[in-house]
Amino acid sequence: MSPTQTHLIIAYPSSDPTTGKPLNFNMPYYTGHHVALATKLWGPSGLKSWSVVEFANPNPFSGKTPPYLFQSTLIWEGSPEEVLKAVMDSGEVLGPDVVNFTDVEPVLWVAKPGASGIVGE
Repeated sequence: MSPTQTHLIIAYPSSDPTTGKPLNFNMPYYTGHHVALATKLWGPSGLKSWSVVEFANPNPFSGKTPPYLFQSTLIWEGSPEEVLKAVMDSGEVLGPDVVNFTDVEPVLWVAKPGASGIVGE
């Protein structure tokens, strides 16, 4: 039986949902420090890969600001419960670091793999 794979999606809203203040986001700090710290902490708990995307603003299809400007996808070998435990166990270290790269609280989703494919094969 193969291990369970869980995806943790962390999305950063374009603006603070309470105040409407636009998102501030320091990508060099996020990728250079925060993600490196998370990788060090979560690697032993099953984190296998990560990616970060920045959404076009304005969205070329609608001309509007998208609801989210940045998204991280973290792929884990393990159950959602194991991912949650790893995230909660690292909260004292990673939580206080968030203010160093953003002023808007992220939205987190846990997902299981659906379908995928490779074009041209």
